[in-house]
Amino acid sequence: MKKHLLPLLLLITLFACNSSKSTHETPNLTIEKLSEKVPPWQNLKEYDEIVDYMKNLDFKVLESDSLGPHSRLIMELLWHAVEGEVDPLIEKLKAVSDTVTAEDKLGFYRYLLSQQLSNEGRYQEAVDLLGLSENHLISVLASFPDEEFSSISEPIDDRLRFSDFGHAVATVEINGDTLSMWLDTGADYTLLSVSKARKFGVIMPDGNDLSIGTVTSIEVQAGMGYIPELKIGNVSIRNHPVLIMDDKDLLVDLDSIQIDFSAIIGWSALRKMQVSLDEPNLKYETKLSQARAISAKNFFWFGYPALKLQTESGQSLAFGLDTGMEDSELKTNILTKADFPQIRTDSVGIGGVGGIEKQFLQIVDSVSLTLDGYRLKFKAMEVHINLDFPFIYQDGTLGIDLLKSNKLVIDYPNREFRINPEE
Repeated sequence: MKKHLLPLLLLITLFACNSSKSTHETPNLTIEKLSEKVPPWQNLKEYDEIVDYMKNLDFKVLESDSLGPHSRLIMELLWHAVEGEVDPLIEKLKAVSDTVTAEDKLGFYRYLLSQQLSNEGRYQEAVDLLGLSENHLISVLASFPDEEFSSISEPIDDRLRFSDFGHAVATVEINGDTLSMWLDTGADYTLLSVSKARKFGVIMPDGNDLSIGTVTSIEVQAGMGYIPELKIGNVSIRNHPVLIMDDKDLLVDLDSIQIDFSAIIGWSALRKMQVSLDEPNLKYETKLSQARAISAKNFFWFGYPALKLQTESGQSLAFGLDTGMEDSELKTNILTKADFPQIRTDSVGIGGVGGIEKQFLQIVDSVSLTLDGYRLKFKAMEVHINLDFPFIYQDGTLGIDLLKSNKLVIDYPNREFRINPEE
């Protein structure tokens, strides 16, 4: 008997291309090291509704005596998440899930707890605490053998390559055989096509049917399995969960180019490692992250991997990190926080798993943002509609264009993202 799992939203935003251009004739993004001190990450805007303070991570509302207990608790939970304090966040969610009786509030906290535990790979704990049904995605993940990460002395490969659309590509080893895979922080799970899963010995239990919503309106079907052994860089992963999709849904034709999305290393693997991408030297490195004291954490997860950015005036911004996106983009929410004098409209093709859709989007010319001692200057950025996340608003997403002529270090275990670090 087949299991019909709950719908799953996978943010596999693989490219967005402006129909009026094929490539940027000159770089769209330049990065400058700042000499001046960056203002503290703070929200300068006032909102009319408490929910907008929450979704924009404006913690000054915690100082208000008029804040109700439910709203105050949510703000405290958000604060733990943004500060990278996952264990206190989970413990507080466990406690409140045992005491709240209102059905709507209880459902919210239980969902939030399930997402946090799932992002930490604590699937069985989520099933036991929340009594999840056997056809729930997390229950399926909990039924697989425990995932294990370990170090290996010699890297499988350290060459960094790029797809036709600029996505980072690494050579990995699956059950002893090599395969080129994209490194995509925007894909919730590692992904393989059915044919590749069969070829490389992926375990595919029957009945794990998923309905997937993508960044386009196209819905596709998939299943879950696991890779007995995946090696990437200096890391070996045993029993790594993988999303498996039909080959036809992972091949997209764009003009004369056929784009193959059939092999992606997703956030479910990258979140456990320190990943260095060095475009000038065409090298990459993955290793198990070592705990370090971080003075200012700028990387967090709350439904998606997110970075702390700012406007030039110091207005706090929450940007997603999606290395599967060709170009960084803005979200409509940022238009309520920052003044952009030059905004126009253009036709844009949005592509991902399932195909391509044409949309008309606003384009903002000349955008300047700061990220931990660096100024990011974009000649133009598209404005996309905010996806319906239940927790916080995105102000934008940084894509793989950030890597051009730079070195990036993605170290989620230490809640740190670095540009051109001084070794």
